[in-house]
Amino acid sequence: LYMLGLFLWGAGSGHNWVATTAELQRKSPTHIIGRITALDFFLFSFAETVAAIAGGWLIDQTDQPMAGAWAAMGVGIIFWLYLLRLSSRSAPCTATDGEQSDQESPDHRG
Repeated sequence: LYMLGLFLWGAGSGHNWVATTAELQRKSPTHIIGRITALDFFLFSFAETVAAIAGGWLIDQTDQPMAGAWAAMGVGIIFWLYLLRLSSRSAPCTATDGEQSDQESPDHRG
């Protein structure tokens, strides 16, 4: 049962990361895709670090190992709901009329 849960968690995490990265790249202007992807990876790594530190601190304070897990799950659900609400009312980023994409640039080689 543990291995099945671990497999489902890994598959879900991998799918989520690929899907969100592809969506970020699809909605981002061509000239800043690298910056957007770097910011995404940075925020993911930073959030993992903060979550590990906060979970460890909470476990130390309560002497209950499950306290860290429940707190992380609660914060994750609240943050996910906030982002879901935020994304449902925001329009995709597009290049302004004065900007050219890489394909339209006269010196584009490809």
